[in-house]
Amino acid sequence: LEAYSSAAYPKGGRRVDGQWKNILQDPAYFTAIQQIVRHMTAKGAYVLVSEWLDPTTTETELPTAQTNREWDLLARAFADDPRVLYGLVNEPHDAPANDAAAFSALNAAVQTIRDAENAIGAKHHIVSVPGVDGYARNVAYYVDHPITAGGGANIVYEIHVYNSATEFQNLFVAPAAKIPILIGEFGPSTNPPMSFADITTMMETAEKLEVPYIAWNFHANCPPNLLQSTSDGGSCGIGMPLVPTPDWGMLIKNRFATPW
Repeated sequence: LEAYSSAAYPKGGRRVDGQWKNILQDPAYFTAIQQIVRHMTAKGAYVLVSEWLDPTTTETELPTAQTNREWDLLARAFADDPRVLYGLVNEPHDAPANDAAAFSALNAAVQTIRDAENAIGAKHHIVSVPGVDGYARNVAYYVDHPITAGGGANIVYEIHVYNSATEFQNLFVAPAAKIPILIGEFGPSTNPPMSFADITTMMETAEKLEVPYIAWNFHANCPPNLLQSTSDGGSCGIGMPLVPTPDWGMLIKNRFATPW
């Protein structure tokens, strides 16, 4: 499961609770994030707490000093929950020529988390570091440039796969032979193309390689949707029955019903 610590709506954007500030600006929102995550981990789930569309990140979705202030806060808040993982940012998408600078920003964010954990004597949580470019597509960069912060321990490299099966070898199969990989997003897509046949191949391939994956998206209004929208459209799905979409949602539900 994936939970987001950022305010995914711009200032003035409509949201049922009227909230649009991030966790540094809104203590009530930060409290709500903690309550949601702890509810899920108490049920036995592992939760990837990720920065998503956070206003502190750069235009190409890299962490800044302000983002790292959030990570300091989050690392201290969830220090005692072993089922919480951290996802630095969502989808870096600068040019490959700037991969070294992207690496530096991501490495600094990991260091912030490790410093916070060390300061309070907490164990080091798993940190998911996204691909340096291509909307989190390039994890191969880390084969020769692994994260160094915290000695590089408890790090997994996250790739988002909305691609055809012909690209899997370069995207995650080859890197997975040398570094730990997490497929943090995937789903049916037209641009770039990813068919349901590609999705099945990806899951089969990932399972053989013991690469975990997270499907996008357990939502009814953020496509590709795993859930059908059964609310009135103005409540963000609060209280609605969780009914899988007949194609994408049922594919994942049936897959997870089969022992890996």
